[in-house]
Amino acid sequence: MDVFNDKKALRQAMKLRRREVAQDCRRELSVAICRRILEREDVRSAVAGARTFAVYLASADEIDLTELIGRLWVAKCRVAVPAWRDGRYLLAEYTPATRLKPGPMGIPEPEDCGGDPVGESEVAVWVVPGLAFSPEG
Repeated sequence: MDVFNDKKALRQAMKLRRREVAQDCRRELSVAICRRILEREDVRSAVAGARTFAVYLASADEIDLTELIGRLWVAKCRVAVPAWRDGRYLLAEYTPATRLKPGPMGIPEPEDCGGDPVGESEVAVWVVPGLAFSPEG
């Protein structure tokens, strides 16, 4: 058994299934998932402390975190997103005033990273996309 090829085939199959989800269903799921994230005790604690969150800006087929990000901004939390600079990804601060551009994979990212990148040690909560999960998570 070739684990690499098995994983590659599984990823291709899951990407195809993800693309087949209707946009209205994806919007409903996105809102529901954002609300579930906000219900987590660790997230509620980080929001209450106006901590830093690292999130992603979704591609067309991914769960959209717009509702989560908006609630984080209202709570005065710092939000950071991946941005491709100098041949590597870094975390750039993301605010309501941030202008976006397509990144190398077509995923939105900040046009300008402003000052220094957000350090990984500054992040209290990470929200990252996933493609497929086992029954155990």
